Amino acid sequence: MALDARADPYPVVFHEFTHLFIEANLAAGPLWFAEGLAEYYSSFNVSDDGKHANVGRVVARHVLLLRNRWVPLDAVLSAGHGVRARLLTSVVPPRRPG
Repeated sequence: MALDARADPYPVVFHEFTHLFIEANLAAGPLWFAEGLAEYYSSFNVSDDGKHANVGRVVARHVLLLRNRWVPLDAVLSAGHGVRARLLTSVVPPRRPG
């Protein structure tokens, strides 16, 4: 995974730490659960004054991606570990209303 030198490294750190936590403490679960939880915790941050912690914020790059394409729900729910590349290439454009 390549990171832009200017990018905030903490989302990746929290994402990967969540994977380590899941693997060490939970029975093997579906890929959508592991990735969803890791993405949820990747948004963790603490306010500048250190008094508030936030988690579960919208990930802007995901919103931009999902505006143009998505992975069909049946593909997400049936995916197993090791199929990430296949999922990313099976995206379909969203249906526009009307």
